[in-house]
Amino acid sequence: MKKFNEFGDKIIDLSQFINEEMPVSVGGLKIRLDFLKTMEKDKRNVEVLTLCTHTGTHIDAPYHFIQDGMTIDKIPIVWLMSRGILIRCPKNPGEKIVIDDIAEHLDSITAGDFILFDTNFERFLPKDEETYLVKYPHLDIEVARTLIKNGVRAICVNTPSVDKYGDAESPVHHLLLKRNILIIENLSNLNKLSEGREIIIIALPLKLHNTGGAPARVIAIEK
Repeated sequence: MKKFNEFGDKIIDLSQFINEEMPVSVGGLKIRLDFLKTMEKDKRNVEVLTLCTHTGTHIDAPYHFIQDGMTIDKIPIVWLMSRGILIRCPKNPGEKIVIDDIAEHLDSITAGDFILFDTNFERFLPKDEETYLVKYPHLDIEVARTLIKNGVRAICVNTPSVDKYGDAESPVHHLLLKRNILIIENLSNLNKLSEGREIIIIALPLKLHNTGGAPARVIAIEK
């Protein structure tokens, strides 16, 4: 049997590193990593990790904004892997992802696709966390409505949120999640994906019971 990468497939990790220095949302819980056991005292290393369920690369389940919505552990596993459509739309602070950014891709988007928005906003990390956390580009509501019509399974961004910073109404979250469309935020390495190749996305969240989201390891497989 051939090894996986002998078929010419390329695997890209789209997940942020989790560490105590990583940016978290303004007013959010800072990450803590403590030792419960150490090699010196216990002949083994065991760590305790404290973090928010929406830290780093994570998946929003409907329950995040919909009280009777599906929790992260109830998401069917077949929803967590699908074809990815890469949309390169570099943005400056405060800009939006608009219809013009997706127009040329609409004919190729089919039901069940993961839409990957590469805004190039990772360029502000790690030196300018405030810009990344506060002035990130967000989705125009018409983009969300259009992608809903195309039957997409997930909308994925390399920014902290699909909604504008400070908008307590979070209209894009509500619009997507009440239709069971997943949201994946804080992706990394989208700039390493190749245009023109078929992409398969696998996004596996921690199987946390009854939560509205969870950190996830997200990978892309280029065929």
